[in-house]
Amino acid sequence: MGSNWLEKEEEYRKVNEELQKQNKILMEEFDDVLKKQANRLLESRATVLQKNGCSFVQNKVKFFDHTAKENNYETSNNIELVNIPDSVDQMGIKGMSSFYRAKIKTLQSDNQQLQVDLKNKCEELKKIQKDNNKIVDEKEKWFQAYNTHKVTIGKLEKTENATLRKDMEQTKKEFKHTNLNITGNEVRLNRALEENDKLRNELKTVKQEEKQLKDVLKKEMGELTKRLQQVEKQKGELVTAYKKQIQLIDNLKKQKLYLEGLKIGEMSENEFMKILSWKIE
Repeated sequence: MGSNWLEKEEEYRKVNEELQKQNKILMEEFDDVLKKQANRLLESRATVLQKNGCSFVQNKVKFFDHTAKENNYETSNNIELVNIPDSVDQMGIKGMSSFYRAKIKTLQSDNQQLQVDLKNKCEELKKIQKDNNKIVDEKEKWFQAYNTHKVTIGKLEKTENATLRKDMEQTKKEFKHTNLNITGNEVRLNRALEENDKLRNELKTVKQEEKQLKDVLKKEMGELTKRLQQVEKQKGELVTAYKKQIQLIDNLKKQKLYLEGLKIGEMSENEFMKILSWKIE
């Protein structure tokens, strides 16, 4: 059970790290998008200001062109001379007219160039606005992806926490059960140790008694050996006496037979003498 819990924890940790990495990448890309958008907004503002400046210059040029055409043949007293060299005052109306025509032509050329630049800037502004819209769309997509990942991370964390909580409860139960088993085993172990000590003491006592018994048996065996030797000695003496008695009995038997033979002989002799005496009479 502990192994499965560790494997699940490692799996959830890897998934969490992967989601955190993706979240970090999304935030970095989102920051880049915001920075790019800010830069483009600054550029667009500068372009708008430039556009306004171009419009202002264009209006001034058109106004100056219109005024010059209306006052082409009027006297020089009705024209305000600005930044005109001193030699122009002595050119006369014709010279001043030629000078202003050249000036107007130059301004018209500049105006055309400004209009071209303005058109380019307007197109660039449209392109920037289009890119800005794309960036806004991408930002929305990134926000949606970020929120989706955030919700996914929340769900995974919730699931992981629930699983970990469940595993923790199961682990607590197993730990409690293990503690109870350990306590029971310790009690049984203590009893076994006490029994072992008791048996060891009894064994020690038995060994001492056995040693004492061996000593007693050894002593008794020594005494029995001595007594056996004495008995063997007495047995030998008895056997010798028995043999002598047997020999004596044999001798007595022989003497008895001899005496009986003598007695029979005497009896026979007496009977013979009686028989003889009977015959003599």
